[in-house]
Amino acid sequence: MKILIIEDERKLSDSIVTYLGSEQYRCEQAFTYADARMKVNLYENMTVCCST
Repeated sequence: MKILIIEDERKLSDSIVTYLGSEQYRCEQAFTYADARMKVNLYENMTVCCST
């Protein structure tokens, strides 16, 4: 399973990915809505996390 981090602030997204990676989670990053949609369609088993 991968976790998709959807966050337009790159430093925050990098921090989240670094932390989750240290906990043995595999992550993908998306910085735009279009990028997130593309990545969701690429992977069947993905958990999505996004900021509001």
